Amino acid sequence: MGGAGSAVAQKDTSRVQLKEAEVRGKATATRVTSKSIAFETVLGQGELRKAACCNLSESFETNPSIDASFSDAVSGTRQIELFGLSGKYAQIQTEMVPLVRGLWTAQGMSFVPGTWIESIQLTKGIGSIANGYESMTGQINVELHKPAEVADGATSVAMEGKGDVRLNAYINQSARTEVNAIAARRFSKRWSGAFLGHVSTRPKAMDNNGDGFMDNPLGFQANGLWRAQWEGPKGWEGHYSLHLVTDSSQGGQMSESQPNASNRWRAGMHNQRIAFTAKTGWVDEHHPDRSVGTIVSVSRSSQRTAFGSPAMGFLQAKALQNSALVQLLYRTGNSPLLTHTRGISWQADAYTGHLFSAIDSTRWESVPGTFWESTWTPSSLWTIVPGLRVDYHSVYGLQWTPRLHVRFAPAPRHTLRFAVGRGWRSSLPWNEQVGLYASNRDLIGNRNWDVQPWMQEVSWNTGLSYVWLFTLNHRIGTFSAEANATRFTSLVIHDLFTPTIHEVYAVSGSLNNPAGASTAFSSTVDYSLSKFIDVRLAYKYQNVWSMTNGHPWSSVGLQPTDNPFVSRHRGMVNVAYTTHSQWVFDATAQLYGPKAIPAKGSDGLPFDPWTSPAYTLVHGQITKKGKNWDVYVGVENALNVQQEQPIVSAAQPASPLFDATLVWGPIFGRMFYMGTHLSL
Repeated sequence: MGGAGSAVAQKDTSRVQLKEAEVRGKATATRVTSKSIAFETVLGQGELRKAACCNLSESFETNPSIDASFSDAVSGTRQIELFGLSGKYAQIQTEMVPLVRGLWTAQGMSFVPGTWIESIQLTKGIGSIANGYESMTGQINVELHKPAEVADGATSVAMEGKGDVRLNAYINQSARTEVNAIAARRFSKRWSGAFLGHVSTRPKAMDNNGDGFMDNPLGFQANGLWRAQWEGPKGWEGHYSLHLVTDSSQGGQMSESQPNASNRWRAGMHNQRIAFTAKTGWVDEHHPDRSVGTIVSVSRSSQRTAFGSPAMGFLQAKALQNSALVQLLYRTGNSPLLTHTRGISWQADAYTGHLFSAIDSTRWESVPGTFWESTWTPSSLWTIVPGLRVDYHSVYGLQWTPRLHVRFAPAPRHTLRFAVGRGWRSSLPWNEQVGLYASNRDLIGNRNWDVQPWMQEVSWNTGLSYVWLFTLNHRIGTFSAEANATRFTSLVIHDLFTPTIHEVYAVSGSLNNPAGASTAFSSTVDYSLSKFIDVRLAYKYQNVWSMTNGHPWSSVGLQPTDNPFVSRHRGMVNVAYTTHSQWVFDATAQLYGPKAIPAKGSDGLPFDPWTSPAYTLVHGQITKKGKNWDVYVGVENALNVQQEQPIVSAAQPASPLFDATLVWGPIFGRMFYMGTHLSL
């Protein structure tokens, strides 16, 4: 009987067939990482495709943390703000390699096409000491598509599309046209490569507001990135890239408003860059807490700008930057509770060129340094990360940069974080805000371009955040709130509060009496109302001020003044709806409170500084998703909000009152666009 039973059992087992089981999950477009020691938000492909993010500077339209605006009404330079402070105080990197700094501070973000981006890691507040000393308000790290992942097709939910070729095309109402391509191939088991290409053009001059100036500059950009990925044996891996960019733009008066070319006011900019980066790392297969990494990056960037007319003369700047970064990191763990990251680095920057057709100078900076950071996890509730950098700047001398991060999880799905630390940077005041040259203001300040002690900017940032992953009606949502205080003990001021004057100077202070400060509070709720509807609600308050020389009719001297063009109150509502048939409807409303606007002149008489009106921008997009393609149409600024007279004395560009820098709102008005994504 036993033998017969065994035979029957064996026969029955052979007849059992297992059906395929498919497990699906919905990846959130934006997520706040609960395990990260810092308050980090990750923007994935889903978030980036909610709007036509043609480049990195345009990738934050649906994110409440970052404010994006134009620096002036003629050059097309787009800038971002974090905590109401300029993007130059955030450390912006590509895969942990410095990206937006030096000559690239003003326009560098526009040279990273949105379709190249796999994800964006946004860390608000003081960042990790291992990434450098320049993080003062946060870190933006951009992860680009990896050759192996593209070549092998979709490897995760976040990687949309299959195949090794991806194409994107975009065109908008002003004839701005862009074409992007990503092509990858696996050459062997160890090596894979990819080419990321971009071409964009603005061939048509348009003047919707009728002030005689182009609303957007004409322009052309060609951008190429060659990447190689090595997957070595026994935990070795390498990433190597070569990046080339050329970009030109020409804005200013329309030919119809000024037929005489010699009198036509123009704003011209030309940027070029070549950069090579090599990253090699090793992770111990038997002890994952032990690893070694090296980064070597060299780049050469050039920039030429000219504002004015042949008849009046041009305010010109021409500069060349050669930079090098070498970094070695070593990570080891003494136990599961304690790990250490140590490293050494060397950053060098050499600038040559001339400014204002009068100053020829050379600027050289060398910063060798070392750092140490420990991660202590005494329990599942606590993580404590102290860190310290010691750098020696060739001009500023010995620099100490301490930082501390604390993470506390008092209950499941509840996370509190605290961070405090020092950050500093070497400013480049004559090149970082070139859009401010779009006026006839008299430029006053120390024009010695060679690096000087007064060019160093130093701040302390303190941040506290709370994240709650809640469940409502069987659906998970996220509530986050944070408060950040940034205090500058050394600050370079661009003072526009005196009519017809652009004054640049440095102010020193202390933590008790800062040279400038930002106090910011924000809260965000992300929740899925149903399987198909996602909602985001956000509010942000920010109070930002600097010590300025005050008004020309005041003898008080330095006094706190609200930073111009910063909304104290900001709100956002984003709704995304996806149908069964893969239609995606996305709408975003951005509410901007009043902004402080510097004084301007009218008929030679100075006016007091004033505030702009509050306004609301509404954007929308409709996307149809296919198996390997997307087609989308959308509208920016659907309510057609426009700033009246963005250029002061536009009809008289030779007047000392001419000023195109007092921009607080949209210039072009409503903008329609369309595009497509293809995976082959």
